[in-house]
Amino acid sequence: MAGLVLAVSLAGGILGAVLYGWIVLGILAGAEPAHFGTDIYDQAWLALREGRLDLPVRVIGFEGHYTADGTAHFYHGLGPLITRLALAPFVEIGGRSLAPVSIWFWSVAGTALYHLTFLQVARRSWPGGGRRAVAWSGLLAAAVWLGAPGLVLASNIALYHEPIAMAYALAAGVVALWMLGMPRGRPTAGMVVGVALLAALCLHARPNLAIGLYAVAVAALGLALLREGWRALGPVLAGCALLGLGGVGYLGLNAARFGEATETHGGFDGAGVQYGSVFWGHESQDGPRAQGFIEHGRFNAARIVPNALLYTLAPAETLSPGAHMVARRMHGAATRDRVGAVRIEGPGGGILALWTFWGIAAGAGLVAGAAALRRYRALILGTALAAGVTLAYATVTLRYHVDLWPLVAVLALPGLGRLVPRLAARPLGAPMSLALVAAGMIGLTGNLTTANAYRGAFIGVEGSFFAPWTEEDCRRRAAGRGFDPARIDEICRAPRASRGQRTERTEGA
Repeated sequence: MAGLVLAVSLAGGILGAVLYGWIVLGILAGAEPAHFGTDIYDQAWLALREGRLDLPVRVIGFEGHYTADGTAHFYHGLGPLITRLALAPFVEIGGRSLAPVSIWFWSVAGTALYHLTFLQVARRSWPGGGRRAVAWSGLLAAAVWLGAPGLVLASNIALYHEPIAMAYALAAGVVALWMLGMPRGRPTAGMVVGVALLAALCLHARPNLAIGLYAVAVAALGLALLREGWRALGPVLAGCALLGLGGVGYLGLNAARFGEATETHGGFDGAGVQYGSVFWGHESQDGPRAQGFIEHGRFNAARIVPNALLYTLAPAETLSPGAHMVARRMHGAATRDRVGAVRIEGPGGGILALWTFWGIAAGAGLVAGAAALRRYRALILGTALAAGVTLAYATVTLRYHVDLWPLVAVLALPGLGRLVPRLAARPLGAPMSLALVAAGMIGLTGNLTTANAYRGAFIGVEGSFFAPWTEEDCRRRAAGRGFDPARIDEICRAPRASRGQRTERTEGA
């Protein structure tokens, strides 16, 4: 029967990967109007090959961060270029966007790793035989692949999803290594080095999440020294080197893009690198969002509690739009005078409304007791630290739910250890089992409908923030900024072409 449980779990994973592929590659890739920025990482790859970090304005538009002379950068991490590095020998980069393939890969990898980790914890308490174990393994697969962040990630291929999907997979790898790479509580060399490597890579995808993964990596290094002494010195030094290289590379990239090693982002005021929406006049420097950043900071600890309540408790906008708007208004009333405007993007919904089963499991983990939580302390502290940074930011949006997921997942691990034995001792028709399945189905409905609505976010509709820039648009805006004709030619240059495209143009001429 154990083999059947594994077969059902594997089948669920394969079906989930196929579903994500159908959404990303079959529906979203090539759809018109296109999602914003699907070619930005491809363009960044081509720019790096020329020894440059800046991007053509016609590629990045309002999302760019601009120096006074109109040079455009993007602040997102360069980690997703890993997929270009892997695919460059086989495909020509600069033609058809690789964003859908990249997002599909990271979404599937992360979800598969979480599925494996949850399965390992749950199997310890499932009955050794019988149909119940098979049924619960199928329900677990559905909860992971349909009722968790992977589906949300696969439902949109805009620029923002590449680094978030990559960080999602890297965090899943850290959790899996922590759970599976410590036999008898002793970290293996591979686990120590692996956690450090994944944390360092995450710094170049989602720095807010990497802060927590760095904390987990340091805990792994310390635990290895504590348990293994001098025998762990080699892996510990290797782990320290990886963490250091990741940090130095990150600071160097900041300095190259924004002029300061500790500067990670353009600002809304006129000093230094400026956010594109203000630079090009799409958004006023005196507007509520800009003033909120200027007066109260990009990150503010006073936002953590109200943002956490909204991220956790808000009803799903797709199922209860009226109740969801009430939650938004309550959040605005609690934050506007204290920390300025907090931008809330739709479609929205709290973790309990979208990932209901995992919210219940995380709640069970919170009350599992000190003994049950001991093994997870470093993971909980690290992911809570990362969640705190995310919650302090002045934007609430569905994609940031994914950055909060590692804390939910880590708390769900001891929660599964508490819930599964109780479920295993009862028939599937027992009230507790039926209530959990019903709650999970409600969350599944919320997640599915929200993911479906989310497909329409960040679309390049004419006149919107995300609309593509033509050469005429760019020249008109650049002239309005007072740039001379030679500078306008440079600012509004065409996007970079692949070698094949350049050859075709040459032959055509």
